[in-house]
Amino acid sequence: MNRYVLVLILLFWDIAPVHAQVCTAAISGVTFGSISPATDSSSSATGTVTVTCTGFVLNLPVRACINFGTGSGGTSYAPRIATAGAASLNYNLYSDPAGSAIWGSRMSSSYGAVALDVPLVLQLGTASGSASATIYGKVAAGQTSLVAGVWACIRRRSPVSRRPR
Repeated sequence: MNRYVLVLILLFWDIAPVHAQVCTAAISGVTFGSISPATDSSSSATGTVTVTCTGFVLNLPVRACINFGTGSGGTSYAPRIATAGAASLNYNLYSDPAGSAIWGSRMSSSYGAVALDVPLVLQLGTASGSASATIYGKVAAGQTSLVAGVWACIRRRSPVSRRPR
């Protein structure tokens, strides 16, 4: 008899619906504009990465790890390389405005990913939220052999991995 009561209770229990937990990242490009190789000064620019998380059932913060690999121009984090045909341009991405902390990835033993805590707000049974971080870019000074052209470094994979905090 007790088993039947337990089965009936479980059948009529109000079970919350399952939600897909998703975090996405939107990145504005770090665009340096025109760079003159004749000057002996670096060029700086900023961009933004915004992480938006939805579908969580608790309003606990989510930690998103923002990973930036070496890109399509090379295999080094210091410096990163943008290309224009066969020519190359040295630059880097940083997590601080002073340019002392290279923004890396979990794949690097020297330059780590940046952790971004996304606060979640619970509304109508689903928690969601977003947070942003500034990307600081710098083109190294003293690259006097640069040729005119459009320089690019492509990032192909999602920069975010997430884990509940």
